[in-house]
Amino acid sequence: MSRSMKTMLWKQRVPGRRPLRQVVLGGVLLAVASCQPAGRSAELLRLEYINDALLATNAELWRTNEHTLRAIHAQVDRNQRQPSDTLALRRAEAVHDSTRHLLGYLQSLRERLLRATGNAARFEHLDAHREVADLLGAAVVDSLQIQLRRHDALLRQPLPPAAGTNLASGATLAPEPAAFDFTDAPLVAVLAALAERESRALLDEETVLAALRARTEAGVLKPTPRPLAIAVNATVAPGATYRATLLLTTALNANRTLKMTCNGQPISVDAAGYGQVAFVVPALPSGLTRRRAEWTGTITHRYLGRDTTFHVRVPYTIVRGR
Repeated sequence: MSRSMKTMLWKQRVPGRRPLRQVVLGGVLLAVASCQPAGRSAELLRLEYINDALLATNAELWRTNEHTLRAIHAQVDRNQRQPSDTLALRRAEAVHDSTRHLLGYLQSLRERLLRATGNAARFEHLDAHREVADLLGAAVVDSLQIQLRRHDALLRQPLPPAAGTNLASGATLAPEPAAFDFTDAPLVAVLAALAERESRALLDEETVLAALRARTEAGVLKPTPRPLAIAVNATVAPGATYRATLLLTTALNANRTLKMTCNGQPISVDAAGYGQVAFVVPALPSGLTRRRAEWTGTITHRYLGRDTTFHVRVPYTIVRGR
């Protein structure tokens, strides 16, 4: 039976199966722990299914992360390589290179185990123990742990601040997994554990790259359709005809980089890019019952390292209450 067919059968046998990443990341250690003599063959086959599924998922994750890195490159070029964007790009490249190095080491261990146990062509000796113990001695396991900790420390470093901010924060990653323990572990359990660590590394890289990509796109104006009504007259008399223009327009929003003012005073801007205008209407001079007035607003957006400010004047009418 081919590996792909076994993987497909394993997927079909699990009722109410959650998304693949959740199953395999949560199931590998449980499967390793439950691999006892009773029902050992079934557990070994299940570990083989998990190993195959993990490897397929890891290949997909690697392609996704490479696409994200290319997108960061492209956005930094569009932003004319601003200093903050260049820092984000360098960090993304360092994270990707570290992940590549770690995965190469894990895959080299896998290949050595397969050759030593006669499984290079296909899985035939799932329960090999002696060769695993010989290859994965204390020195090899210690070296692996050092590389894992070094990679994890790089990913947990504070990220460079986004353009227009002074905030430097780290990506939210899962807790560092426990150290390897391959004592009396069969070959297929070790392979599944190595594949699981590959998945963790790729998922953590995915999280960090997504955060870095968001930083390079922080100053990008994103268009969103919004309804707009413009009244011909802000004040109308009873019996008169109210007239207004109703239209669908496109608003531009850049998260965290829009700054707005009303009559020279800063106003709050919500997550959707709306500025909240509120001010006390000035009193009318004695003897006047109505008066035309206007308020002024500005919208400032930092683009390519420069502030661009748009000005608006909005007329309104002050009417004395009766």
